[in-house]
Amino acid sequence: MAFDAEKGVYFVEINESGEFDSGYLYSLEIDSAYSWGTTLWNYDRIGGDQVVSFSFEGTLYGVKSGAVLALADFTEENYWMRRLSNARLRGILLSFISDSTLVVSYNLDSTAEEHEYVKDSLGVAMFLVEGGDKVWSYYYKASEWTDSSMAYSLSQAKAFPNGSFCILGGFDSSYDPFSLMPFHQPFYLLKIGSNGEVLESVGSSSDSLVASGVIINELGDVYLSGKINEVLPDDVQANAFIAKLDSNFELQWARRLHAENYLCNYVDMKPAPDGGVFFAYISYGDFPVIMGKISALGELEWYRGYSFFLPMLDIGSDGAMYVMSAREYLPDGTSTAGMVLAKTNDQGEIPSCPQFEACLEIDEVNLLFENWEWSRSVDYGEVFEAMDFSIDTFGGSSIPYCGTAQEVQAFFSLPDTVCEGVVLSPEDLHNQYAQESYWDLSGPQGIDTLINDSDFEWLFDVPGVYEIEQQVWVLGCSDFYSRELVVLPDDLSPPLGQDTLICDEGPYVLQPQSSRPLREFLWADGSTGSILPVESSGIYTLDASDGYCSVRDTVQIDFIRELLEYAPIEPIGDTVLCPDLLPWEVRPQSAYSEAFILNGDSIAWASVFHLAEAGEYSISAEIEGCLLSETFTLEVEPCEVDVYIPNAFSPNGDGLNDWVEPLGKAGKFTGIELSVYDRWGGELYRTDTPPFRWDGYSASGAALNPGVYLLRFRYYNHRAFREEEVAVEVNLVK
Repeated sequence: MAFDAEKGVYFVEINESGEFDSGYLYSLEIDSAYSWGTTLWNYDRIGGDQVVSFSFEGTLYGVKSGAVLALADFTEENYWMRRLSNARLRGILLSFISDSTLVVSYNLDSTAEEHEYVKDSLGVAMFLVEGGDKVWSYYYKASEWTDSSMAYSLSQAKAFPNGSFCILGGFDSSYDPFSLMPFHQPFYLLKIGSNGEVLESVGSSSDSLVASGVIINELGDVYLSGKINEVLPDDVQANAFIAKLDSNFELQWARRLHAENYLCNYVDMKPAPDGGVFFAYISYGDFPVIMGKISALGELEWYRGYSFFLPMLDIGSDGAMYVMSAREYLPDGTSTAGMVLAKTNDQGEIPSCPQFEACLEIDEVNLLFENWEWSRSVDYGEVFEAMDFSIDTFGGSSIPYCGTAQEVQAFFSLPDTVCEGVVLSPEDLHNQYAQESYWDLSGPQGIDTLINDSDFEWLFDVPGVYEIEQQVWVLGCSDFYSRELVVLPDDLSPPLGQDTLICDEGPYVLQPQSSRPLREFLWADGSTGSILPVESSGIYTLDASDGYCSVRDTVQIDFIRELLEYAPIEPIGDTVLCPDLLPWEVRPQSAYSEAFILNGDSIAWASVFHLAEAGEYSISAEIEGCLLSETFTLEVEPCEVDVYIPNAFSPNGDGLNDWVEPLGKAGKFTGIELSVYDRWGGELYRTDTPPFRWDGYSASGAALNPGVYLLRFRYYNHRAFREEEVAVEVNLVK
């Protein structure tokens, strides 16, 4: 059944398999002076008979607003509709007392003032199911209640086996009869006979008890349910209670139902065939239902949890629970608005569909009730006027569904290690449907914080080890998960060291080192290696990280040879000497130093060195802190130089032996002068310019006669570093 303020009341028949069977639209035929109200007040069913009450607005008989009572039996085609014609209704409650009668209770405004309500009486009327004729109607007052500022309110009427019935109601200045499940604090139970007389009544003025439901089993036992508001040090905990009374309202037992972090909204009940009671403990959120069974002696027999959002439910006489949920859950974990209908068996099971573990506890509780006295007025003869209406059918369909909200877990993801100053929130959360979620953060310097939220964001600005815990609750059960987080101090030392002067030729390799091992590198040139070869002077920058903290460093690298305008030591060159010249004196020269060291050994700094033997030598000078070297080789060979002059030649122009000249190993000597003499010692030819050759002509250019001549050759001996001379007789042949 559903109510549409624009069209009317929809009755939908669903078969035992959950499939759409038939649909009917119950339309009130009213003229433009009327309009549908916005409120569906109450609904009840027995067999094929369904009855509903709802509001309308308009002006009829001077009454500006009112209520309509409608009954439909689509199998027997028994339909009627009534409205209260001489009073405005503040709320209306209806219930079948038997398969032939139903009772209606209401609050009246019978005054002439348009906005003044009578708050000191309760109206009750009985109707025949067949035809809708009124049997009787009375007003009732509780003598124990004299506060006219608080109106009589009501929520349920249930029949005893003997034809009498019980009304659960209360008093409330802010009472909302349109709520899904009205609550009453204080509250009363009023037992009325089949002819309208008052039989029994008890009430409670306790500040902690809030009643919401009553049922009566075949033995006449009365079960009362509601909430117990318990004041805790920092909160108010709403738990459920179920109490068993006999038919005279004498308390048999009372039980408190409670679950951790599972606030009670209301409790629905139905009698079990064995004298116990089926119950549905309704809370809030996406896992709001715990259904179970309590025995006739008040013992908790079984229970289980369900995922139904904003549930509207009823428990059938066979113990099955019928639920309508306002949310459909999709396979990807999201949800969408939708209408979902479900039915359980008498053990709370929905075959092939998930149910959930719940954690519910039950214990005894002491409830105190007071005996109340009531008075009844004469039958004022209110007229419940018949109204015109129409019935139309409509079609529909249903789709099998077993979706459920995503399972609640305390698991979450966080890094194991982070750097000081990072802001973190947990990821991979599975707590969106939890009834409660708490985070406990503990860490260095006495950090200990409790966060009551599904998520958090935290600045970890103190280095140390943290423990992060989450505890979640769903259906009264808790789940716990914790992670350890290490927060490193943001104190990575500069990895490139001091500015450096490179003394050798290079390349120089930059190898970053910090106070913790580095894992990530980004050099200014875009390279990402753990080292950087450097071949030229310049400024080099590195962004590095140990995987958690980052550091930037810059270093100046200079190569000493790029800074010097001249060679650090003037080249000495390789040298060949004869033994006669040892020790050989070396005087190094430098534009940047006047002191030198030989071969890098312990020889004292000096400006002149005497080399006594052949070998490889290194002359070094300290320049700008660098020891720069010039190397050379000293060779020792015999002092004599082999100079050979042929003893004959034939300058005849045939291209063979046309001249004579000194011969020898190049580089060992250098010619100075060649001269030619006749046998009497007369000088015929002289040259001091290379090549040192004689072609048989005199200095004047005259060809000389064949004969023997003396050649004298003067040269510089590079081994002995001195001038030497050789003289040879040469035969000129024609």
